[in-house]
Amino acid sequence: MRNTVRWILVLPAAICALILAGFISLLGTSFLPPLVCQWWQGWICSLVFVLSGAAVAPRHKFAAAIVLVAIHAMFLGVSLTLGLTRGVDTPTWNLVVCCIISFVGALGACGLVWEKEKKKGRDAAQPANLN
Repeated sequence: MRNTVRWILVLPAAICALILAGFISLLGTSFLPPLVCQWWQGWICSLVFVLSGAAVAPRHKFAAAIVLVAIHAMFLGVSLTLGLTRGVDTPTWNLVVCCIISFVGALGACGLVWEKEKKKGRDAAQPANLN
């Protein structure tokens, strides 16, 4: 039962952590130029989204991280498409750069989860031993 609840909470926890990281990074980077602030937020929020969701998963944390990266990539694709078709306040090149930085942050988080799983002594690509 406990594992089921944790699996259900993976995505909500990741979304809550993303929102919280957005607010914290917005407050912490108020002294930076707006362009750098947008890039930093894109990177740190995607990193926190994947890491927090994978941390909540009871098992198969690397697989959960891959799914979260895929969800994040879909969100970025929709955001980029809407931004390019409907127009945004920021220049188009900055929107593309923000999406790339955000995706790289999510992939980096996935790599961190992979490394942590390898340190635990089992291959992250293999299912956990259920015995």
